[in-house]
Amino acid sequence: MGTPNWANLKAKNRVKDIGIPWTSEEQQAIYTLKIPANYVREGILTVEEYKERLELTNSPLFALTRVELKERAKKDGINFTPEVTKSALIKAIETNLARMVKEQDKAVEEEKKPAVQVIAKAKAQKKANKKVEVSKVKVD
Repeated sequence: MGTPNWANLKAKNRVKDIGIPWTSEEQQAIYTLKIPANYVREGILTVEEYKERLELTNSPLFALTRVELKERAKKDGINFTPEVTKSALIKAIETNLARMVKEQDKAVEEEKKPAVQVIAKAKAQKKANKKVEVSKVKVD
């Protein structure tokens, strides 16, 4: 008997990756809990983690075909070669989404800064005014 065709086994989700078999916990997640193998490859081993992941990514990227992922990646401005794997596209799209969320959060924080600065100035001015009032009081 020859060596196993790891690429074929991975394509059929019978191994975690080329040269790496599933652990017993991963097998349980796939076959007993019915969590898709691609999620288990990302470390999701419980139904709760799987549900949380689905909530975070409104549409699960693993459910998309390679062609759909390529279209999505092109739309997002991600460069790739025709040989790109489905898992590489998913990682690139998720990384791009995380970057976009960080940029949006940063923009929101930048918008809040002027308001916070105005409030801080007003508080400082109010304190300064109190000090002035106190200094005007005559002591006999």
